[in-house]
Amino acid sequence: MRYAAGQKEETRKKMVQTAARVLRRDGIAAAGVASLMAEAGLTNGAFYAHFESKEALVAEAVVAALTETTAAIAARIEQAPPGKALDAVIDHYLDPRHVDHPEHGCAVAALAPELARRPAATRVAVDKAVAALIDTIAGALPPGQRNAQDVARAVFASLVGTIQLARTTSLPLVPRILAAGAVAARTIAQAPAGTGRAHA
Repeated sequence: MRYAAGQKEETRKKMVQTAARVLRRDGIAAAGVASLMAEAGLTNGAFYAHFESKEALVAEAVVAALTETTAAIAARIEQAPPGKALDAVIDHYLDPRHVDHPEHGCAVAALAPELARRPAATRVAVDKAVAALIDTIAGALPPGQRNAQDVARAVFASLVGTIQLARTTSLPLVPRILAAGAVAARTIAQAPAGTGRAHA
């Protein structure tokens, strides 16, 4: 049987997009090859025509999810009024919909404990995607930061932790957690540049 030009690439893209969504929703351990392919409307045979292992798909899907998050944050920065780029990043990331829909959100917030236990090759690929996300956040920081990358990492860590905590708590507390997380992220971003400690 002959396939139309581009069909193989489209099938792979569909597999990666489906996996990116399902892994964030259900977790890596809970998502088997059979269930991933069923959700994509494909067969196990189709999977092995594109990937040599589940781990290869996990790595590509998580990177795709992080690339999507980075693009969304970059768009918010581009659209923000002057001086409001950081607010736009924080408001986007700490949106209540991010709490309710991990399948469409940041893969680090959804999968960090599992990603920490993946093989080295997967973690290296994910690290590169996270670095790109942090670079984007760094571009939204107030001017004059001498250590923008470190500050951006700290801001990102604060945002991730806020979403994770909000997902584990009772619904009435979620708005308070998100509001407190926003204050924390802004405080980190506005801390004196240098060692990270307040100047004497």
